[in-house]
Parts: sequence; C-alpha cells; structure tokens
Amino acid sequence: MDEAVELASTWPPAGGETGALLRAHGGAELPLGPARHWPAALRVALGTVLDAGVPMILAWGPRLALFCNDAARSALGLPHPAETLGRPLAEAWPAGRPLEPELRRVLQHGEPLGFRHRALVPGTRDGRGGGRRFTGSLGPVRDEHGQVAGVLLQAVETTREAQAERRLRDREAFQRLAVEAGNVGTWELDLQTQDCAVSPTMARLMGWPPQADVVSAVLWREAVAPEDRAAMDIVLAAAVLHGAPFELEFRLAPREGAGERWLSSRGRVEHDGAGRPRRMLGATIDITERRQWEQRQRESEAQFRALFELTSAGMAHADPATGRLLRVNAHFARLLGCTRSELLGRPFLELTHPDDRERNLDLYQRMVRGELPNFELEKRMLRKDGGVVWALMSVMLIRDAAGAPLRTFALMMDISDRKAAEEALRRARDELETRVRERTAELAQANAALKAEVAERRAAEQRVRELVRQLFNAEEEERRRLSRELHDTLGQHLTVLSLGLKAVAEQDGCAGPVLRRLAQVRQAARALEESADRLAHELRPPSLDGLGLEAALRQHAEAWAAESGVPVEVHTHGLRGQRLPPEVETTVYRVVQEALTNVRRHAGAGRVALLVEQRGGELRSIVEDDGRGFDADAVQAHRGRSRLGLRGMQERAALAGGRLELESTPGFGTTVYLTIPLPAPGGGEEDRDGDGDG
Repeated sequence: MDEAVELASTWPPAGGETGALLRAHGGAELPLGPARHWPAALRVALGTVLDAGVPMILAWGPRLALFCNDAARSALGLPHPAETLGRPLAEAWPAGRPLEPELRRVLQHGEPLGFRHRALVPGTRDGRGGGRRFTGSLGPVRDEHGQVAGVLLQAVETTREAQAERRLRDREAFQRLAVEAGNVGTWELDLQTQDCAVSPTMARLMGWPPQADVVSAVLWREAVAPEDRAAMDIVLAAAVLHGAPFELEFRLAPREGAGERWLSSRGRVEHDGAGRPRRMLGATIDITERRQWEQRQRESEAQFRALFELTSAGMAHADPATGRLLRVNAHFARLLGCTRSELLGRPFLELTHPDDRERNLDLYQRMVRGELPNFELEKRMLRKDGGVVWALMSVMLIRDAAGAPLRTFALMMDISDRKAAEEALRRARDELETRVRERTAELAQANAALKAEVAERRAAEQRVRELVRQLFNAEEEERRRLSRELHDTLGQHLTVLSLGLKAVAEQDGCAGPVLRRLAQVRQAARALEESADRLAHELRPPSLDGLGLEAALRQHAEAWAAESGVPVEVHTHGLRGQRLPPEVETTVYRVVQEALTNVRRHAGAGRVALLVEQRGGELRSIVEDDGRGFDADAVQAHRGRSRLGLRGMQERAALAGGRLELESTPGFGTTVYLTIPLPAPGGGEEDRDGDGDG
C-alpha cells in the first residue's frame, strides 16, 4: 500500500502539465482508473511519450484512450490534459477522428503506418491553422504478453516542406502548360540506347501518332527531309563532340497531301560524372510560317529591285536624318547627267535649284512631323553640266513599327517637255488676248462661246443634282433593305440562339460554371439583339414607311431624348392622318435627324423644340435648341469645312425643291428652318395636335 501511494505521488517524475496532473491525482478520476492499476506497458509507453521533446500521442486500448505530451498539445492544438487525459480519442480530440481508421488498423494488425504532409490541425474562423502540415508514423505498442495494446503517434511539422513541394509541382505544371500553349515540342535522346522520349506536342509536330512517347533515333532521322539529314548529322555530332549548345532548322520529309513544313530545334548535351555524353535535351517549334514569310519577303524584295531598276522614272532612297542619298536607279542618275557613285552620299537638297529649296524643305519637315502623309512638288533639279531639269517629285516617308522615320523614298518624273509646252501655251494665250482686244468681233464670238459654256455648265449641274437625287434615293433604299435584313434575318437568328441557350441551360446535369457561362452568353445575345434592333431602326425606322412622318419623328425624338438626356418638345400642325410624298417625308426626317445629331455633338443644350407644320401648300420644319450657338455667317461662308453637316442638309432640301436656313448666335442657341413646297394642298382640316416632350 505504501508503495502504491509513493507511486501515485512520484510518477511520472517529469512530463510537463500531464505529468503534474498525474502526480497530483494519481489518475484516480480517469476512465482507466488510478495509475497504480495501469499495465506496466502503458506506464512505460506513457513515460516515453511524456519525456519526448517532439509531438507524441499514445492511443491505448480498444477505446483509443488519449495521452499526449506538451509538445503534441502545443503543435496540434489539443485541449488541456484535464479535458483529454485518458478519454477516447474521438471525444478528446475531434480533429484526430480522420486518423481513427488507421489507428485501429495498426491496433488490429500490428503493422506500422506512416503519413506525410497531413493536416492534423483544424482551421479557425480567421483562416489560421488549417494550412499546417505534419509528417509522422503510427507504431504499435505491445504489452507484456506481446499483444498490441496501443498505438504511438509521432509527428513533426513539415508545413514549409509541403509548401515548397506544392510550389515546385505548381511550377512544373505551369512550365508544362507554357510549353504546350506555346506549341513547343520537347524531347530527350538517350545517347547510349538511341531512344528518344518526346512530348505529345513534339509527336504532333513530327507527324507521329499521339501515343508515340518514345521513338528511335532512326525513326527521327527518317522523318527529316532527305536533303537536310546530312546537315543535321553534322550539327548533332559536333554538339556531342564539343558539348556546346546547338540550333538547327530542317524540313520534314514530304507527306502526301501536306505542304512543306519547317521545324527549328535547340538543345544541349548533358554529361555523366565521368564527363561522358549521357543524353541530349531539346525543344522544337514549327517555323513554317516564318520561312514562308521570309520567302515572300525575298520575292517582294526581288520585285522591288526589278521595279526600282527597270522603271522609266527616277527613283531614290535617302537617309531621313541627314537627307543624303543612299540609293538611286539608273534613270535618276541619267536625268541629272551623273553616275550613281557621284550621287551616293550627296544631300538631296543640294541637287535642288536654290529658288525651290525653301518650299521643298518646308514640305519635308511637315511630313516628318506627321502633318502630311506624303507630298508632291514641281521643282527644278540641277544637272552636272549646269543645266536645269523640271521634275515632278513625289516623296513619302517610310517609318518603322514605332513610327520613327526609317527611310525617305522619292519618285522623280521629268516634266521639262510639259513645262516648255506650258510656256509656249502661255505665250500663245498672250498673243490671243492681244488679238481679242484688237478685234471686237472675236470678243463677241468669245462671249457667245462663254454663254454656251455657262448653259452647258448649268445643264451639267442639273445632271449632277439628278445624280445626287438618285444617290440619296439609292441610299434610302439600301437603308431600308439593310434595316429589314437586320430585323428579319439577324433578329430571327439571335432569337433562335437565345432560345437554344435557354434550352441548354434548362437541361439536367449542367455544372454551375457552365450555367454561369451560359447566362453570360445569353446576356450577350440579348444585348446583340437589342443593338441589331436599334441599328435597324436608325437605318430606316419602320414607322416612316408604315405610319408616316409624324409618328416617325415622334419616335425618333423620344429615342434621341432618352439617349442624350435632353428633353424634346414636339409640336405638329396639319399632319394628322396625312401621308406626304415619300421624298418629302424622307427629306424632312433626315434633316431633323441630322439637326438633332448636331445638337448632341456640339450644342451642349438643355432643351430642344421641334415644330413640323403643313400650311399654305408648304411643309415647314423647325429645330431649335438653347445650346452654346456659333457664328452662323462664318460657318455658311466656309461651307466646305462645316462641321455640322450643313451642306448635306442643304443638298437634301434643294433636291426636294425646298430651302434650308440657319440662325445662330454664340451663347443663344441655334435654329434650323426647312421649307419644302408640296405638289398639292394638303387638304383637310388643320388641327393642332398635342405636344409631346421627348
């Protein structure tokens, strides 16, 4: 009895908190009873666990009673020994439940098991702990009869090693993905067995079956075009002999139905510890397109050289930085009475007549700054013998991919004969004018000819107007056709596509990512359908043909206001129930459409008013905004440079027999008036229709 009491108070001699708990209570309150009644094998094993400096856990008996040392409790996050000591593992350590099948397997069969990089610590709400990994073993603990009575778990944390291995695997997977995505074939040739391991991409590049992961060097050589085999043998033999990296380009042996294919391989030779060549590693890519491009470049260069030398015009290349000639053809040298060698290296401007140099230099500098894509200039060139040659010079600047000047190209045409003819013509004209002044009869005849020319010009202008009318009509007809095609054909296809996508999405078995992707595609299809409808309406609103001018204008004003955010007040008078000639309706609609477009682009308006009325045999349209306005007189005086589409609106009005007027003052808005005479009175009662705000 005294021995048992002494054991309870002194055992175990160490063991941290677990040992202190056992010494204080002797294990009297444990499921296994007092420690003095425990089997000797359990006390010995537990003493080993408590004395160990590494995480160790002892699971004892069929219930896997749990005992652990302080190192295990700290590393694995177990509760205080008072809550776990001697309790079943599943109850005391819930995170260890996944280990229970393996613990019972060791307990039953007595064979040790190991584990590597295993998660034994549950994650917390803040994400900590779950990423820790442990490596260890499960070993049997036998009692005094040799029977397996418990299992000893030893573990060390290997989180860093697990992370390093995962990064290595990820890096290898990424490298494989990069190689496959880059269409790069890899291979490894054993120089002893002459067997070559190839990647799937390499097999595809060489034209072998996908399952051909190992091929012989002989098969490799036979896949190469016969005319390239000797060169390949020399390159590979030199690489083996000298141990230097190598690169070679070769063609594949021709196959029926396939064009010529070029491959490029780079590799190196690796040696064993004794310095003997052991294996050859390499990567291969398809360079067929590059080779074809190079061939086209050579052919293009040959054609350019032929054109450069054989053309009847003078041609020259110059350095854009110095202006010095780099290359001239024979005709260029012949025009200036020089040899090619006499011209090369000379400044181009030096060959220009002094009176023409300033103009030439100004145009060239503007071209270099990007203000001109190219330029033409009639100027005088200086010959070697002191003579002058009149030339029409066309100059362009060739730039590199970054836009920097690369080379100046000049084409020179001899126009000396034309200039001489022009001078002769000028003298003849002077003589003619003298005769006209002297002879009034000839003047009268000239006046008559002039009147005839004016009449002819007016007739030509009338023909031009008729052509423009036909052009506008053709444009409207094409708009109408395109609008129908967009609405009927494309709209139907998009509807079918949307229904098909919906049907696919409703099928059973679709994964979540697929459904989300289908939803995105359906949304894109709906957006495309809406864009097609909007474009069809902008090309030719159906209401203009079906409901008439008033409905079309109201629809356009509402859509314009919704898109621009600027309200539109629409007033009509005398149009209800009326259909006007198609040409008149189209003209009014397009002019109003262009006027509203100009308001949105330039006016910065807060409000727009639209009035269309039929009165006194005329149809009048007024578009008025409260925007920033502009100098109307200046715009109409420079119609060719108007940025408001004024010319197009005036031409449409003129073709309909009407007129267009513009009133605007900076800061006080703009008003556009369109008046078109109608072929006959509109008839019917003139009603004031309701207003509509867009």
